[in-house]
Amino acid sequence: MESDVLLARRRKARQGTVKVGDYTFTFRRPTEIEAAKIQGDYTAFDVAVEFVCGWSDNVTEAVLIPGGASDPATFSKELWADWCADRSEFWPPIMKAITEAYVNYTQGKTDSGND
Repeated sequence: MESDVLLARRRKARQGTVKVGDYTFTFRRPTEIEAAKIQGDYTAFDVAVEFVCGWSDNVTEAVLIPGGASDPATFSKELWADWCADRSEFWPPIMKAITEAYVNYTQGKTDSGND
């Protein structure tokens, strides 16, 4: 297998979802080095922006822009960061889900003897 395919599969394997209100967000569990950085200077907003990588189909243009269309909006990191900046209620549950995913990952390593 090509390395880019393996990398995509590794990243996909680190994905999880979190429901916040009416929306479901897809996030990527941080790597160990990313988790170390989070423990330093990251806010819950920073974590949400950095690790959310998708959203459910009910995120529409109308959700993002008053009077917008009802078609699902295509996820982009820049659009997500801008929307997330105005939705502080998203930050704590997303941070919690990402933190729990990382803790579960590290616990799994310890339990399996792979530490």
